[in-house]
Formats: sequence, C-alpha cells, structure tokens
Amino acid sequence: MRAAVPALSAAAVVMSALLVGCAEQPPAVAPTVPAAPQPDASGDGVLRFGTLFSSTGAYADYSGAQVAGVELAVRDLNAAGGVGGRPVEVVHRNAADGGQPATDALAQLIEKGVDVVLGPTATSVAKSLLADPAIDGVLLLTPAFVDAGRADELVPTGLFRTVADAGTPTRADDDFLGRLTVVDPGLTDTALAAEAYDATLAAALAAVAAGDDGAASVAWALPTVTTGGYGCTVLGVCLEALAASIDIDYAGVSGPFDIPGPGNTRGSASAGRPPGAAGD
Repeated sequence: MRAAVPALSAAAVVMSALLVGCAEQPPAVAPTVPAAPQPDASGDGVLRFGTLFSSTGAYADYSGAQVAGVELAVRDLNAAGGVGGRPVEVVHRNAADGGQPATDALAQLIEKGVDVVLGPTATSVAKSLLADPAIDGVLLLTPAFVDAGRADELVPTGLFRTVADAGTPTRADDDFLGRLTVVDPGLTDTALAAEAYDATLAAALAAVAAGDDGAASVAWALPTVTTGGYGCTVLGVCLEALAASIDIDYAGVSGPFDIPGPGNTRGSASAGRPPGAAGD
C-alpha cells in the first residue's frame, strides 16, 4: 500500500514536477486511456449510492462492517464538498441470501434514483441481481469476494469488483478502525469494511473524473481512476489531482487495486476470500 502524504503538499509536488521542465522528473506514468468514448451524461447532479449487503442470512456477519465502511466514506466525501458541489447520498437495503428479497430490494433502490449499487457479498446473490432486467442502467460494484471463476458469466452484465476472489479481508490500520467505531459504536467485526470504504470512494472519484454522476459515466471512468496515473491514497490528494487534470490511481485503506473493466480486478490487497464469503 502506498504511504499517505499530506493532502496540501502532494498535488503541489506533482504539479511542480510536471510544470518545471528543469526539475527532476518523477517516474513516467502512462495515462489510462478509456477503452470507449465517454457516454452521454445521464446523472441528475446528485451521486446516490445504494447498498445491497446481506443484513440477514448466510452473509450477515459482514453487513455491519460493510455498511459502516460506506457510511464513513460518504461522510468523508461530504466533508470534502461532495461530488459536483452537492452532497452524496446513500440508501441501505437488505439483499438477504438473494432471490426475490434481493430483487425487491434492488427495485426499492432504483425507485430512490441510485446511480451505484454497492454489493452484494456473494456470487449467488450477484447472480440473482444480474438476472433482473431492472439492473440495466445501474452500476453494480461489489467490494466483496465474488468468485472469479464465474467472472466470464458476470462481465457482460457490468458487474465491477474491487476485491480478488481468494484469501482474507484487509486488516486496516487503527486510525481507520477507530473512525469506523464512531460511525457504529457497536461494531465488533470489521471484515470487509475497508473494501466497502474504498469501493465507495473509487466510484465517487470516477464520477468526479467523468464530470457526471450517471451510472454509465461512473462505469466508464472507474478504470481511469484505479489504473495507471499518479498514485494517491488520501481523498483530498486525489481530488486535488483530478482538479488539476492529473490522471490518478486510487489506492485506499484496503491497499492498491486495479479495476481494468467489468468482472475483474488486479492486485487487490484483499487477495482472497474468507470461508463462506462467496456463495454458490
């Protein structure tokens, strides 16, 4: 994981290196070139997240930490001015073990006008959601251990992952864990909280890079803010770099990860799956 640097100095250092020709140059970084032209803007000016974690059922042990991670990320985003100058919103629903409860919850989120759905925690639940035609027009971004063995089935539907499919969740640092308990004082298990936090920030940074909060724009920009570019681990640094038209590579509290496109991720610090965390 890259070391964090002070928010005010990092962008200035990068800009100096880029603008002062006689200065020692940083290692060359190839900008990330999107695979397709940017889609037309489809957002309404407010970035809305919906979560579809499993607060009941086989995967309920992870839900509290995942919700806390998302809530903390939204608080940090709004403390930094939101996205496009407007507060980020989040709505939580229960995906349970998939099936009808999950699709009903998805319908409720769509009615709320969400742009990005964070979740689910298991492949079986993801397949329930992806079989629902209502998912069209909504970005599904899972910060959990969806089975990469089924990635080929999931790629065409636009499922994005921030976590690889085998191993254990990230053990975040004490500062992050302390901030989580402010959000949820009763939190006892923090597995997948860091991953949920980073997925939320990655999607928000993609919306900033695209200049639009619509699902298609966020999906288009996710690879550009998580692969190649200037490595940043702190939200303020990332936002300053984007404001200065600097291509970024976000790596947060769960460690560096790349999202090269739907269905796959590379180099996640969360290189694995805890027992039972990816459903059949």
